[in-house]
Amino acid sequence: MLARYVTLAVALTTLLLFTSHAFAEDDQEVKLKGVTVTAQKREENVQDVPVSMNVVTGIDIEEARITDLSELIQYTPNVFSTQSLDNRSMVIRGISTMNTALSPAVGLFVDDIPYAINRMQNPALLDVERVEVLRGPQGTLYGKNTESGAINIITRQPDNELRGKIFGEYGFYDIGKAVPLYRAGGNVSGPILEDELFVGVAFQGKTSDSYMENIYDGDKSAAEYDQKIGRVSLRWTPAQVWDISFIVDAEKNNNKYAWLRYESGAGASDKHKSNWNGGNDWDTDSNNQVLKAKYSGKHFDLLSITSRSDYRTEILNDADFGPFNFGNQDFTFDCVSYNQELRLSSPNDGKALEWLVGLFGSKDKTFAKSHTPVYFAVRDTDIDIGTVAVFGQATYTLFDSLHLTVGTRYEHQNLEGKQTNQFAATPKYSHSETNDEFLPKLSIAYDLTDDIMAYGTYSKGFLSGGYNFHMGNNADDMYFKPEHTTSYEAGFKSVFWDSRLTVNAALFHIDIKDKQVIEWPVGGAPTLRRVSNAAQASSNGLELEVSARPWNEIEFFGGVGYTEAKFDNWVAPRPGGNSFDYKGKYLPNAPKYTYNLGAQYRAMNGLFLRGDLLGTGSYYCDSENTQKVDGYKTVNLKVGYSWEDVDAVLWANNVFNESYVVSRMAYMGSLVQDGEPRSTGLTLTYRF
Repeated sequence: MLARYVTLAVALTTLLLFTSHAFAEDDQEVKLKGVTVTAQKREENVQDVPVSMNVVTGIDIEEARITDLSELIQYTPNVFSTQSLDNRSMVIRGISTMNTALSPAVGLFVDDIPYAINRMQNPALLDVERVEVLRGPQGTLYGKNTESGAINIITRQPDNELRGKIFGEYGFYDIGKAVPLYRAGGNVSGPILEDELFVGVAFQGKTSDSYMENIYDGDKSAAEYDQKIGRVSLRWTPAQVWDISFIVDAEKNNNKYAWLRYESGAGASDKHKSNWNGGNDWDTDSNNQVLKAKYSGKHFDLLSITSRSDYRTEILNDADFGPFNFGNQDFTFDCVSYNQELRLSSPNDGKALEWLVGLFGSKDKTFAKSHTPVYFAVRDTDIDIGTVAVFGQATYTLFDSLHLTVGTRYEHQNLEGKQTNQFAATPKYSHSETNDEFLPKLSIAYDLTDDIMAYGTYSKGFLSGGYNFHMGNNADDMYFKPEHTTSYEAGFKSVFWDSRLTVNAALFHIDIKDKQVIEWPVGGAPTLRRVSNAAQASSNGLELEVSARPWNEIEFFGGVGYTEAKFDNWVAPRPGGNSFDYKGKYLPNAPKYTYNLGAQYRAMNGLFLRGDLLGTGSYYCDSENTQKVDGYKTVNLKVGYSWEDVDAVLWANNVFNESYVVSRMAYMGSLVQDGEPRSTGLTLTYRF
């Protein structure tokens, strides 16, 4: 197995070296472009930010054929996406949430709109300018639910340039037969009034019967998906100091849910074949609006961000995920979030002191329906969370090379939860709570040379407390408290070889306190569980990322992340009265390592070649470490040609059709979700 990957890498490298020499330009023009980011809520070069972060540009997304966030994070070390269907929440540095959590451990922001619940954490990437992935707690500037990191998706905004594209894609999954998949879309943006008013429109649709078949009834579209998404961006610059934008997007998904199958047990079926005799529907509707107004003055900049997010998903699935007669499960998650942020900051004038202060307020209203009658579990939960915060951060530069940063955030939450439980002794109950958090940050960065920076950072983050929508039984056990992280990070960022080579690395240690975990009450039945803040844990590891452009047409890139995330202290009761000591067990959904390695060649004559090797180490899907997913790796290849206005690209994902699973659970046997088989296709793009 390893030999063919090595052979492929050698062959691809040899081809790229040969062709790049044949078409090489003057080497003096070869540079890796610096990327401007807003990770610290002000514009900076990514190499100047003392944070372990990865930036993927819109060009990178298109060249790698990345379609959504779960695909993008495969190119980012120490970042992982849980594969539990509707709950594809992000995991950074091994810190994940319990599988029934609503609040995410990683903050996701799209055009500064906070995505409030983790079921929203796999958006399509449509006409994106860049994606910033920040590793480590980001509580000071981003607040709640960024205890392990934050992800910023910034879409492309219209300006004076008239530009656009239309693309169409046809491909198929290879499961012994070809299952078609389709994707089409486009975008256009430009001025309505030159230098003053601009508009942008983007849209996309994708559909397929997918690669699962239900052998119970012969349904060949058991996991089909049908997604439609669109966005409109308006931008107004009435004066040189003002930049006002209004962005609206909407998404609709009509999908099926039968991705799971039994690997063993009475209901077992083969790879890519489920065996369901129950419900199979999964529909999602969402829409978002944001109004941003920025004033750029001589002495300060002022930014106002007002946003609303509305997300609803409904799921009806077979309660036993097999051919048994357990009936259906019925879930609904409906979240409406209102947010307002005001930021006052120093202008980018090159002075020694840079500062930022801000106010934030939000109101999140969530309805969670969890109905599994076979287990006497029928609950409806209404959750209201109000948040207010004040924050600030300042950086002072000494001797033109020593950068000292201090920041803090005070955040106050009011939480109220009401639950109706059809099978509880008291069917209706509620719980109200308040919570206050103090989130400091300290950072020291030193420019060893003009191209090498070393830094050390101390920061804190927290995962909001919440309500046990899935297993609550009374007012006392329906609420659980916040979870906290404290991070220590040291790293460096460097540019070498006349800006042809970048090497960035970081080491980290994270303490996790009050970890939210699922426990069985002493003497309780196996179906009765609660959420407790009972565990302590820690995460240690490193990241290394390298990019090199030895010639103008060729680029090499790669990264590796290593994480050891384990429980340090947790002893909990089990059904039957016994206790289990989790000390030394790995946290769920925390791969020990992740890596990516790639090379890309783009010739002056229009030829385009790219190869990527993407790998994930083994991990456990449960806290007891009994449900293990073996590590897996896939290879993606692309070859294409660009004319003046048209691109044609042939692509193949999982070229060697590696067989692997991405999740495993003990239920009535070993219940697994298969990884994607090989897919191959052609994408045609017309640009104007």
